[in-house]
Amino acid sequence: MADILRQLEHVAQIIMAPPSAVTHEQRQAAENVILTFRKSKSPFEACQFILENSKSDYVLFQVASTVKEAMIREWTLLSQEQKQNMRGSLLKFVTENLGLSGYVREQMLQTVAVIYKRGTLEAKSAASTAALFQDVSQLIASGNTPMQMIACSILTALLNEYSGNAKTSAIGLSWQFHNECKRTFERNDLKQVFQFAVQILHQLVSSPDQLTGEALSLLGRILAISEQVLSWDFSLSRPFRPAHSKLESDSPRLSPDKSWDTIFLDRQMLELFFKIHQRVRQQQNLCHHVLQCLSQLATLRGAIFSGTQTQATYLQHYIHCMMHTINSGEVGDHEALGLANIFNNLINAHPSGIFVSLPPDVLSTFVSSLTSFTCHCGQKAALEEAMHKDDQQYMEAFSRLLDCWTSLLSRVGSYPPNFFQPSANQIFNTYLQYHLAPPEGSRTQGEAAEEDEEINELEEEDRVAFDDQLLSIGAIGRQITQHSIPLLTRLIEDRVVKLGTLLHQYQQQFASGGARDHNSDIHPKGLPELYEDLHWLVLIAGYLLADQSSGEVPVIPPEVMAHSISRAQTVNVEATQRLLVSPGNPATDISGFEQADQVVRLVSSVLRLSEVERHAGETKLTIILSPQLASTIVWFMHRWLVAYLHLTEKNYTVCSVPLVMTLGQHSEGAQWVTRYLVQKAASNLGLWSAEEMVAKETADMFVALVEKRDRCASVVREDTFWQLAKHHSTNQPPFDLLSSEIQHRIMKALVLAGSSVTTGDLKERFFKEILQPLQEHFKGLIGQESFVRKSQEHGVKSDLLTLLCLVRGVVEGSRVTTNTILYQFVLPFLTESVALMKIYRSCPQVVEEIFRLYVEVCMRMLSFLDEQNTMKLFEASLALLRMYTEYNLGRRTREGGAEEDQYQDLSLIMQLLTHLLSKDLVDYIFTEEGENTGDHQNSVVSASEIVLLGLNIIVPLIDAEILKLPSLCSQYYELITFVTEFNAEKVSALPEDLFKSLLGSIEHGITSFNVDIAKLCLDSVTSLAVFCTEHRTKASPALLGAMEHFLKVVIDMMFLDTFDLDLSTVASGCLYVLIACHKEKYQLMVNNILSSQTDPAVCHRLVEAFNELTPPGSEMAVKNRQEKFKFQKRVEKFLLNVRSLLTIR
Repeated sequence: MADILRQLEHVAQIIMAPPSAVTHEQRQAAENVILTFRKSKSPFEACQFILENSKSDYVLFQVASTVKEAMIREWTLLSQEQKQNMRGSLLKFVTENLGLSGYVREQMLQTVAVIYKRGTLEAKSAASTAALFQDVSQLIASGNTPMQMIACSILTALLNEYSGNAKTSAIGLSWQFHNECKRTFERNDLKQVFQFAVQILHQLVSSPDQLTGEALSLLGRILAISEQVLSWDFSLSRPFRPAHSKLESDSPRLSPDKSWDTIFLDRQMLELFFKIHQRVRQQQNLCHHVLQCLSQLATLRGAIFSGTQTQATYLQHYIHCMMHTINSGEVGDHEALGLANIFNNLINAHPSGIFVSLPPDVLSTFVSSLTSFTCHCGQKAALEEAMHKDDQQYMEAFSRLLDCWTSLLSRVGSYPPNFFQPSANQIFNTYLQYHLAPPEGSRTQGEAAEEDEEINELEEEDRVAFDDQLLSIGAIGRQITQHSIPLLTRLIEDRVVKLGTLLHQYQQQFASGGARDHNSDIHPKGLPELYEDLHWLVLIAGYLLADQSSGEVPVIPPEVMAHSISRAQTVNVEATQRLLVSPGNPATDISGFEQADQVVRLVSSVLRLSEVERHAGETKLTIILSPQLASTIVWFMHRWLVAYLHLTEKNYTVCSVPLVMTLGQHSEGAQWVTRYLVQKAASNLGLWSAEEMVAKETADMFVALVEKRDRCASVVREDTFWQLAKHHSTNQPPFDLLSSEIQHRIMKALVLAGSSVTTGDLKERFFKEILQPLQEHFKGLIGQESFVRKSQEHGVKSDLLTLLCLVRGVVEGSRVTTNTILYQFVLPFLTESVALMKIYRSCPQVVEEIFRLYVEVCMRMLSFLDEQNTMKLFEASLALLRMYTEYNLGRRTREGGAEEDQYQDLSLIMQLLTHLLSKDLVDYIFTEEGENTGDHQNSVVSASEIVLLGLNIIVPLIDAEILKLPSLCSQYYELITFVTEFNAEKVSALPEDLFKSLLGSIEHGITSFNVDIAKLCLDSVTSLAVFCTEHRTKASPALLGAMEHFLKVVIDMMFLDTFDLDLSTVASGCLYVLIACHKEKYQLMVNNILSSQTDPAVCHRLVEAFNELTPPGSEMAVKNRQEKFKFQKRVEKFLLNVRSLLTIR
């Protein structure tokens, strides 16, 4: 024993020595000594001796770790007395050595907790647990702060081990075992842990004196324990889930059973935590913990309440305590988010019926306080934003409070009519005020005006950064449309008039020589503030009037529709139409403007703003316009038009007559707006071609305009559309300044619009003015004799990239009705791209753009192609891949420090292969259903063959470094899983080197990556093993040998090595099929495991366990789902009972 101690202390000195004092070999040898000791069999006597004789913290830490690992490994071989003695020794050592280093103490107490948890389900565990809690009780009752800190460490270790969170030790047992332990702990011990914490909290709070440093440290530990209990995911009423399946920031609601009612329904419990908050309010760390506790107490729900009256009583008392806290002093920035979370949890955890049942004065006080606190945090958040603070705590709190209002207003029908209207008015007005400049607003510009430009370049767009807030403000505004819509309209109209006046003044100043050129510093006073005002007003109007459509049929929000309907009787439809189609005139100049529909008038105010901007651009004032505002205007149009323009009555149960007559299908107003938006797109792309942000939003708006076929008919009748198409097709200035990506979006819009063309003349014009110039430009570029010689010149390369982007835009603009025609147009580009691949083999940008084009064609067109056209695409893809292989395989170099962007071509190839394989699968399904009678099976080339060629490209290029890149790693293994599932026979026939590389990468995926990748790889092995089992005569010897090897890999992973239990189900299924494939080899492996055991008792237990796992003579049919399920259960039992015996070293 003494020799072991001397050796461990010696190697500890080496390991802890500075790098300059020892060699790498010495350090490695020392680490191996430690690892050998930790894996030694029955090290308990040696560990006991070291505890009694060593003073080295590092050695003591390793002893604690060794005991924990050995206990897990040898649990079933140890007597109850041995377990208790080891637990008692560790606990005694900690209590007798108060000067022990913190990390050593925590490791020892974690080991104690692991011992208790491992024995939880055994018959004698209750007495053992009682003894532990008796020890904890004595430590707490001692009144000695260091002893109480040890009690806290014990309680924390127990909570960590039983909770099933990320801090739970991996002990190699099933989630079912962890679940049962957790349930037992909840039922028998968790309440006692919380009572211990509350006992200490009462002791600390009852002291009238200021808390000492030691007492504050103890308070922090106890609050952390209380928080952990209050955040406990009670599993008594639902299945257990692994910790990683839930976001860590998403704490579960407090849902204890009825037995906790005497604790949580005691009024003094809430008062205790609120009293603690008052004591530690100025100490940020402690304040955070207590607010977390209060936040969880706000979520209390479930069986603990005997009825709604009990819950209402609890909620009323909570609100009373909360109001006292809010009104007792200034809320600090470190408190704001915690208090906002409390409001949020109260609202979301308790049904509306409970709130409504509260006394009216209590409910009113609560809503009033929430309103005031929301406005207060909004004001502070605006100051934080103006000062560009990094840590914007009020901003977070404000966003959370707006979430509260969104939740409340979504259930507005449960409350009295107009109950929230005053609050909604106040919050909406406040939000406007903080975003408008004086005198109507209170927006501040911050202290570093000279840095604003630089800051703005680095920040996100406001509609991205404040999307959640704007969604909430939009929802609030919809509840008070009678206030919000007229208010926004007035504010925008007033500022549009003011903007027109200022721009006119500047124009006159410029015309009279007051400014020598457009770069003059002379700007009308107040113009930047005006732009910022309009930017925010248009943003808010956009979020109020419309939702961002994502997959669903876009509709006008019901509150907005209801507002228009409610005023329909007083609306003058003709005046509404005049107001809409006269954006060049102020609203007040339009006859009957006051009787116009208020929704249309708000929209028309933005159109007037757009018209002022357009006029300024045409008069050469673009230099003083705001790109941000220009982008916001087009964003508004995009968001609005999707639901409103050419609106369809059948999408609504009740529809506003003024809206239908003004903006409905075939209405004059809708036709006019469509024409205006086409003109706006053309104007913006000319005026703002140098501003990427504005041009992108304009192109996106143009695409949205033509996505609906009803609108396309109006678009193609507009002369501006054809003028825009001509300028774009001929790349005339300033369109030549647009990036290739924006030009590609414009081409997509042009092609989408052209899909509505039905007459022969228009079809011919569409081809001649939109598609033919692209074709001619492409042929002219690559057809010139000097093309190859000049191909690497920047101008030629740039032109080619733009052309390829435009062709991709054509593909993205295809619809089902135009797919075949556009495919015939695109096919020559695809075939010519094969030669371009050779010419530009050393230019990643061109190579990637070619592959990107192929991916888009396969993704959008392949599924709709007939047999003949499918073969043409397959052949082109095959030729492209062969060309890529010829010039890239084996010649690729890696730049130091490169990331995923360097391998974009590999990513695109894998996407292409996946889409091609999907086509083969779709055709196979149709053939099975009798819907495809073509001769696809007899085709010259199939998608599977292309995929296998792709594997020849991909697999040799994939190495360990590339697989460290998450996106590429996932793509690669998803492709491999797809290939093996549907093409196992072709995998079996791969060339030897490729076969070995493929199977080697699958093994690497099983053993070296995360759970998701390992699952994909195990699925691949399962597919191959099923093929070998069902079609043994077709399987190659190499594949059969590989499955034999994977049998050992999976057995080693599950039974002998570290094993993630999240893989249990898929690994069990894989093992089942592998055993069915190689029964004799499996039996031989089992015999080898048994023969390696030197302990007869262990060997006997293993024999019994393996016989239960795979009973002699049992059928292992790969398609028998019931047998697979039974096998999975037997595997779980095997892992629980004897896996630890196999890991003894």
